[in-house]
Amino acid sequence: MQVSAWLLWVGWLCTWTEAAHQCQCQCACPPEEQLAQRSERSEGRGHLRHRLTHQRASHRDRAHRRKGSRPVSESGLPRIIHHPSDVVVRVGSPATLSCRAEGNPKPTIQWLRNGQPLDTEKMDAHSQPVVLPEGSLFFFSVVLGRKSQSHEAVYACVARNSAGVATSRNASLHIAALREEFRVQPSDVEVADGEVAVMNCSPPVGYPEPNVAWRKDGILIDSSNEHYTELNGKLIIAPAQKNDSGVYSCIASNTVGVRESRAARLSISGETLSLLLKIMNNLIKHGDSYI
Repeated sequence: MQVSAWLLWVGWLCTWTEAAHQCQCQCACPPEEQLAQRSERSEGRGHLRHRLTHQRASHRDRAHRRKGSRPVSESGLPRIIHHPSDVVVRVGSPATLSCRAEGNPKPTIQWLRNGQPLDTEKMDAHSQPVVLPEGSLFFFSVVLGRKSQSHEAVYACVARNSAGVATSRNASLHIAALREEFRVQPSDVEVADGEVAVMNCSPPVGYPEPNVAWRKDGILIDSSNEHYTELNGKLIIAPAQKNDSGVYSCIASNTVGVRESRAARLSISGETLSLLLKIMNNLIKHGDSYI
């Protein structure tokens, strides 16, 4: 009985010693599998933190975009949204050169005249243009005077804010003009029936370039009639007929007004005279061959 109890006690002691040894090993030297599991759990926590950080950043970006915010480089720089265009006006008439720009902050508009900043203080008080609230340049009454005072020039608008500068396309302000004197006045013409008649005319100097039309006996000639051809101011009638005889005048016009030349007569001779002229021309060309 004592021997059995002693053996039982020894077995229990061995079992306890082995269990204590295993516990000590596990605490001091974790197995490779246990290290791998701990590493996986650590990596999992790292990925989770990365995803959460990325999600928070994405959420901030979406909220930022929903507010309509854009970098200054995209939305802040001024941009010309309406460029000025060329204009032609009469002396004393009003005129406007349009310009509009956008940007953040709202840009201010200044104007250039022939590439230099427009200084209205140097102009006469009655001829000073003004910059309208939206940026357009308005002339109350266009004047043509000394070079520094004349409104006729090349203009451009400049939009400027704290983010940058934008310049529009150039636009010219032309003052319409039309002189009184014709450069070439029509003169009397006589041709034979069936020949080509040419009435000469060169209109006065003007801007815009004046249009030319013709009148016969005070009635405007229909330029679409193939019997007449208008070329560089000239009136060509081909072939000339008896009913083409009459009084012709040249009409020049542009935005300034209308100028009319002096009258010239076109005479159409008969067939007999036409035949006689042809015979005389042949005699002159061939000389002694007819003798």
